[in-house]
Amino acid sequence: MTRCLTNDINSIGTMTPPMIDSIDRITNMCQRNLSEKVSLEMQYAAQRILEDELRIISRNSFAEDYESMSEIVEKLSKSGSPMLVISGLQNSLVAYLLGITKINPIKFNLNPFILYGAKCDREPYLAFYTSSGARESMKKDLYDYYAKVDGEADAWIDLSAFVLTSKLADDAGKFILPEIHSFSDNDIDENSIVSDENFWEFAIPYIAEFSSERLSKKDIRDIFELIKPSCFEHFIEAVGLTYNTFDPSVYYKIMAGEMYGSQIPYCRDNIYDYLVQSGINNNVAYDVMVKVRKGVFKKVSQTADSRFASWVSCTKTLMFERGIPQWYMEALEVISYLPCKGTLINISLYLIALYKHMHRIA
Repeated sequence: MTRCLTNDINSIGTMTPPMIDSIDRITNMCQRNLSEKVSLEMQYAAQRILEDELRIISRNSFAEDYESMSEIVEKLSKSGSPMLVISGLQNSLVAYLLGITKINPIKFNLNPFILYGAKCDREPYLAFYTSSGARESMKKDLYDYYAKVDGEADAWIDLSAFVLTSKLADDAGKFILPEIHSFSDNDIDENSIVSDENFWEFAIPYIAEFSSERLSKKDIRDIFELIKPSCFEHFIEAVGLTYNTFDPSVYYKIMAGEMYGSQIPYCRDNIYDYLVQSGINNNVAYDVMVKVRKGVFKKVSQTADSRFASWVSCTKTLMFERGIPQWYMEALEVISYLPCKGTLINISLYLIALYKHMHRIA
């Protein structure tokens, strides 16, 4: 089924009542959990975001996906296997209220609508990180679940893309289970640790696992030395930069004060936000964000990929007309993959929780 939104994601009209009851079930679950999981002063704003996101989910027939993912995470959590759930859904308020993710998008001011954009052409998904010893059993659990629910599991036969191994998941599972499954970002004072260089040294080997370019520990250490994170926001910027090989000239721009945190393209969210703030249409900004995430700018700059060369050229012209500096466009050309901000927050908070546990920090 082709899924799309005909209007801007922020101006969706009244939806037709769904014929299936999955949307009713997840709506009821979200409403029940809203008062418990979102602070009182943020509930009005959260309610509006929730209603908009549920409209998108209903219109694009994603309700069953969200319901299934909630059941899967609950099932795997009870299995006792070390598990980190990492995906773009960490920006989703619905996913948070259903217990699929542990990150409160309201607290961290995450935009759930970058998950959907003008085109909903892929179903929501989750990536599970576990220990090498638990990987096969987790894959079997997922396969069995989908075979039982759907009568077949063709879409999940190749689970290597969804069940990955991670030293962070393995160590977190050893040291902070069962707390890892009930972990909440509200339990963490995230600003108290991140400026400590001892924490950087502890975190770097784990962060290296998630780099799409497999940066060396030295490269990652250099990034941390450059950013010198003194607060949680700066720490996740540094983690985001480690996903890609960053051109040295960009480092110099940061050091010279020409490049600021709100502009550094370290995650999908801040690319989208920066482009919109620069006067670029929401849907165009979303399209740029998606193509940067897939490394399109990099492919064109390195191989003159004819499929996208014209699009990249037109997009750069538009960006230049909106006053976006040349170094920003050059920075986009070194990105192979870009995570969403919620993923960076998730990784960072687990690192803090594990570090505090292993060093007995209250």
